Amino acid sequence: MYSLNEVETTAKRAAWGAGVPWGLAEDAGKAVRWLAAQGLSGPKALAQLLTGFDDKPYQLFSPQSDAGVWTASAGALCPLVSGAAVSDMAATLAAGRTIDFGPCFVPILLLPFAAMAASLTDGPVSVAWDGAAFTATPNALFLDASPDTLNAQSTRAVTWSAELQANRVFQPQARLRIATEDWTALLAFGHRTFAPDTEASRLAGAGAGETDND
Repeated sequence: MYSLNEVETTAKRAAWGAGVPWGLAEDAGKAVRWLAAQGLSGPKALAQLLTGFDDKPYQLFSPQSDAGVWTASAGALCPLVSGAAVSDMAATLAAGRTIDFGPCFVPILLLPFAAMAASLTDGPVSVAWDGAAFTATPNALFLDASPDTLNAQSTRAVTWSAELQANRVFQPQARLRIATEDWTALLAFGHRTFAPDTEASRLAGAGAGETDND
C-alpha cells in the first residue's frame, strides 16, 4: 500500500521522465493522486498513457481546434494537456458553452480536471464519452459508467458541459491497491530523470575507489 504522497511524486516523476513538460507533469501527479484517493485506477491509466506516448513528440497529442472540435495531429488527444486546458476555460463552461473533443486517450484521466473546474466555477461540470458520464459539483461527485467504459484506453469523442450528465452518486472507494506492473512501469519512466552514472560519481560512491590506503 502506497501513500497518496508517494503516488503523486511517482506519477509526477514518471510523466516528466516520459517527456511531459514539468508543469504538466505536476498536473499529472495531482490528477493521479486525486483518482487514487477515490479508489480509481489513476496509476494504471497514467502507465497506459505514457507507454502509448513513449518515443513520440508530446506536441503531437496537444489540442488544436478543427471546426470547433478539439483534435490532435497524432490522431488522439492527451487527456492531461487537454484536461488542463479545459479547467483553464472553466468560465466558458459556466457560461453555458460546451467543449467537444475528437478521439482522446485514457479518458478517466479527465475526471480530476472536471472536479477542478467545478471547484473554480462553484457549479457542476460534466465530462462524458461513449457509455460514461461524470459530473462534479462543489459538494458531490456523480458517475454513470461500467468498469470497461470508465477504464477505456481511448474513446472516439468527449463532451464537456456545465449540465448534470451523471445521476448516480459516487462514493469514494477504499484506497486503491496498485498492481505491481503499473507501479514498476511508472518507476521505470521516473528513473529516466536521474543523471547517469559517471566514472567520477562511481568512484565517489565507492569510498576509497582506486586510492591506496595502505
